[in-house]
Amino acid sequence: MLASHEWESGRIDRAVKHWTIAVNVGHEQSMQALKMFYAAGKISKDQFDAALRANHAAVDAMTSSQEGGSEIS
Repeated sequence: MLASHEWESGRIDRAVKHWTIAVNVGHEQSMQALKMFYAAGKISKDQFDAALRANHAAVDAMTSSQEGGSEIS
């Protein structure tokens, strides 16, 4: 994943941006990565909170689209 490569190359801000983009579309592994780095003190509370809000919005959007698409007319 691009974010991991950026992280390993020392480009922390770029890595966090890539993980956040992935979280915006519901990529759970990216959310777990950000959670781990937050717990280790590698990213700020603001960065983690933004990712968490994006993750909740993505999950809600997926859930509502699945509920709407499962109705039989």
